[in-house]
Amino acid sequence: MPASDAGDETIAAVERLLRARLRDNPGVAEIAAALHLTERTLRRHLLLAGSSFKAIHDRLRCERALELLREHRLTIAQVGASIGFRDAREFRRAFKRWTGEAPRNARG
Repeated sequence: MPASDAGDETIAAVERLLRARLRDNPGVAEIAAALHLTERTLRRHLLLAGSSFKAIHDRLRCERALELLREHRLTIAQVGASIGFRDAREFRRAFKRWTGEAPRNARG
């Protein structure tokens, strides 16, 4: 199997596991264990595929936050909690870093 295919499969597996566990905010060690890989091996596979655990995790959290903000009437704190943030302030900072705007401005 070409390296790019293996990398794509690794990214897809990481995305699948993260989506299922966003609320729990899993770390790279937990995801690596679920994939029966060492943390170092998972990081290496992702790097070879041109990505990183943090980039994938942040992208999925941002996508889910945008969905929740646009489709549901949850509070900012509830949206943050649903994607693994302990407090609303931490979520607001991350959201602004990801999108350049405050979560309240992303409401649909």
